[in-house]
Amino acid sequence: MTTYTVTVQSTAGGNKYFIDGVQQASLSLIINNSFTFNQDASSNDGHPLLLSATSDGTHGGGSRYDTNVVYTGDGSTVSASDYITNFNSYTTRSITISVVAATPSLFYYCNYHSGMGGSAAVTSPLEGWGRQEYGNSAWGVEYSVKTTGVSATT
Repeated sequence: MTTYTVTVQSTAGGNKYFIDGVQQASLSLIINNSFTFNQDASSNDGHPLLLSATSDGTHGGGSRYDTNVVYTGDGSTVSASDYITNFNSYTTRSITISVVAATPSLFYYCNYHSGMGGSAAVTSPLEGWGRQEYGNSAWGVEYSVKTTGVSATT
């Protein structure tokens, strides 16, 4: 499981989400993995992060994406509406998504304010540099190396 730390900072363009310190980071959600968006920082007050298959979520004409999404407030699983309604009263708060092959590429957005979020593309574990499984030969030819007479001293 990957955990992203979410904070909100005021910029020249208004409030923006910062993911692990990067403004509106473009994320890669790898299939068969879970991702948690931790919103414990007080800068998130008034800015519940949600997911959508549409850029800028409900502000862009889309809807909230809830498939395989778990909302947590003060260590308990809560409904999405409770998460939004009671967001500021929770000391600890997060959402976790379990990404499967049917998960569309997503966007994270603020329930109340447009233009704060960014993209969260869903990718296969075998796409992209450094994501091939060990031994699948996707990077080239595999070689076997046999050593004899090797010794080591300290």
